[in-house]
Amino acid sequence: KKGAQDAHEAIRPTDVFLTPEKVKPWLGRDQFRLYKLIWHQFVASQMKPARFEVVTADIEAADAVFRASGKRLLFDGHLRASWGGEKDSSSLLPPLSEGEPLDLVELAASQHFTQPPPRYTEATLVKTLEKEGIGRPSTYAAIISTIQQRGYVKLEEKKFVPTELGELVTKKLVEHFPDILDVSFTRGMEERLDLIEEGEARWLDVVRDFYERFSRALEKAAAEMASERGKPAESGEKCPECGAPLVERISRYGRFLACSAYPKCKYVKRDESRPAPQATGEKCPECGGELVVRRGRRGPFIACSNYPDCKYTRDIAGASDPVLGKTVEEVRCPKCGAPMVVRRSRRGYFLGCSAYPKCKGTAKVPPGLIERLKAEAAAESPAEGEGSGD
Repeated sequence: KKGAQDAHEAIRPTDVFLTPEKVKPWLGRDQFRLYKLIWHQFVASQMKPARFEVVTADIEAADAVFRASGKRLLFDGHLRASWGGEKDSSSLLPPLSEGEPLDLVELAASQHFTQPPPRYTEATLVKTLEKEGIGRPSTYAAIISTIQQRGYVKLEEKKFVPTELGELVTKKLVEHFPDILDVSFTRGMEERLDLIEEGEARWLDVVRDFYERFSRALEKAAAEMASERGKPAESGEKCPECGAPLVERISRYGRFLACSAYPKCKYVKRDESRPAPQATGEKCPECGGELVVRRGRRGPFIACSNYPDCKYTRDIAGASDPVLGKTVEEVRCPKCGAPMVVRRSRRGYFLGCSAYPKCKGTAKVPPGLIERLKAEAAAESPAEGEGSGD
């Protein structure tokens, strides 16, 4: 829609007479700055437009002619509330009259080169999406989140920088789906979806028209698009575990070196730019290996040093949990009969087989078990403390 924000109410002050200065004593620093921004923008939106006079001045000096272009403010209008007299002041020229002698204050020789367009920030990307008619206010956040979660871009100094994976995916899509990747196609599809919403188009016709073209392009791409996973390049290095050549592979996180004998050998060369895993001094409750601190996309976590043979993990918060890893003798694995061990996932506690990974049996935690184990752990702590003080 031309006005994508039409259905979204503006954020505005409930009482325009509550100026920022009046409410400042009751606001924190960030709250005050936010309220001041909202208040000034709202007041400015109710004021008349500013008026400028565009000025071009030719300045003669001996045989040379210098030209200065700018504008002169005639009426400040809404700028009195939203501008503050500082924004874009470089384009303003001082009052000049024809034939007026000027004094040379400074003469600076400078060379300018064509600069590439600046990289997108979250704000400028949303502004461009809105300008091009792509997406809606309710989908902008999802778009920005998706391109980062899939590793297509990364934020550096608040600017989006494409990753190698992002450039590769874009190249493949533009090559094999040029129509769908065209901005005008996306804009047109958004407009047709709006027509469906307004009852002026049948959704079945719109979907059929899209899918017929898309399915043909998809079949063609499946036959012609070369797989990047299928052609690893040798790096010239040897695997330190089996002696086979190390090859360069690509994943959603970028390129990495791995053993060409996979899956017989699962060696992956560690990225030297990433910190080495730190030992915790704890033993893995599943295989007895050493637990280490690793770093993932979501931050540090605890993992077994025997990965990938043992895939035990837990979050950092779990390091201080006294019941994690506790063996529950009274509950047996429904698959092999071995004792169960207390584990935790995103959804909470559960019981896993102590014979993992050979047996992957799980069971629900009986009512009251976690509370009992925590009480036992709390009762043991003072006793240990008293014993150490004797």
